[in-house]
Parts: sequence; structure tokens; C-alpha cells
Amino acid sequence: MRAVLKSEEIPQHDAWGMLLFLFLLGFVAQFLLLRSAESLFPSHSIELLALIVKIFVYLAIFVFCLIRFGNISVIELVPDRRDALILLVALMIEFWVFGLLVGSEGIRNDRHDAIRDLPALQYWLGVSIVVGWGPFFEEALFRRYFLEIQRQHYSTGVAILITASVGTLFHFNLELAVLRLVWHFSQEVFFSLVYVKSRLGVAVLVHAFVNALVVFLSR
Repeated sequence: MRAVLKSEEIPQHDAWGMLLFLFLLGFVAQFLLLRSAESLFPSHSIELLALIVKIFVYLAIFVFCLIRFGNISVIELVPDRRDALILLVALMIEFWVFGLLVGSEGIRNDRHDAIRDLPALQYWLGVSIVVGWGPFFEEALFRRYFLEIQRQHYSTGVAILITASVGTLFHFNLELAVLRLVWHFSQEVFFSLVYVKSRLGVAVLVHAFVNALVVFLSR
């Protein structure tokens, strides 16, 4: 089904402004966290606090998108029979690819590794963010809004490449190896394809499945 936006043609600068807002707010929030975490939260894991801050940043941008670009309907989140087949195939592909790469630098994530050593309550809070809230907000922001706006101005293929590049940049840091960047980019393309061929709920489930594999099965 086609996502419904408030306008049939939303200007490009609105979409890029949303992402700029996301990057700047995330940078400021993480900077303030690093400056104050040790004094304000001495007994809490900095990795878990960083995940919590990230989710609140996502939430703020998500609310902005709901107001500016339009609501997300329940129908977009619930797979139908046709989507179930796409979901099954997508999960099988991801599991196969993961099996080829498991244990390599391409899928390891230091933040995921760090939360494994947390106390049980904090650990499961971290897992719920990585496997639940994170995939939902990322798919909503990057696919439901940014990708859909790009599709108003470009072909679907070009829109997917733009969205995948931006999504990869959002996960970029100076410590990432080339293989891990390729992994991120390929995943962004794959999530976009799943979204285009089905609906938002399916893309969220596939994204959550990939994150769960990394959390529970990678070394």
C-alpha cells in the first residue's frame, strides 16, 4: 500500500531539514550526555544511557514528522497475507546472510557487545531498545517519511539509494571498518526494498530480526 503524506508533493528541503534536525539534536544530546553522565548517573552504564538518549531523540523527530508530514495508520503496521510471504522470504535471506558473516567484523557492534555485561534489568532494557524501539523509529523516519518524500521527486531506485546512503551515514563513526559500512549500506537498501514491496510493519519486523541476530548470535 502507498503511504499517505499530508501533501502530494513535499519540498525536498523539508525532508533534508528533518534529517539535519535529527543529526544535530542527536549530536547535542550525546555531547551533553558524555559531559554529565559520570556526575549525574555514576551507577549507570554509559552505553545504556546513550541508547536511551537516542530513543528520546528519535521520539522527538518522530512527533515532528507526524505533525509535519502526516500520521501513520494502523494498516501500515499490520502485515496481510501477501506481506507474510515477503516477510518470510526476507527473514530467510537475512538469516542466510548472517550465517555467512557471523563472527566477522562486518556485523559486530560494540554497543551491542557492551550491554551484554549489564545487570539483568538494564540488559533487557537495552535489548528492548535495540530490537524494538530502535527499528521502529528508524524505519518510520528513514523509510515511511524520508524515502516516501524522495519518491515524490525521483524514481524509486534513486530514492532507495539516497535513503540508504543517508541511513549509512547516520550509523557512521570513524572506527567503522569498510566491511561494516558495506554491511550497513546493504541492510539499508534491503530494508527499503522490503518497505517498498510490502509496508512499514514488515520493514520494522525485518529490521528487528536483524538486530536480534546481532545481539544474540554474533561474537
